[in-house]
Amino acid sequence: MNNKINIILQTAEELAKEYPSGWIGDNCDLVAASGSVSQNLSTSDVRGIQEYYANSTLSIGNVTFTFYRDGRNKMIKIEKVNKKT
Repeated sequence: MNNKINIILQTAEELAKEYPSGWIGDNCDLVAASGSVSQNLSTSDVRGIQEYYANSTLSIGNVTFTFYRDGRNKMIKIEKVNKKT
């Protein structure tokens, strides 16, 4: 699973660069976006993380993940963290 976390993190970092105002999608969208990093991520991998962090925020490195529901849909928002030096 550690490798899956790395794939998700690398994908999130790329998405945060491409979408400075934030990226929003579901687990299928994140798996599709991870294709440039690896072909080894599945929707069930992302679903497990979504369930663990449901209705919460997770910050890793320069990226913040927000896991929430929009109606019946489980969504993920990815934003770049602006660290103050």
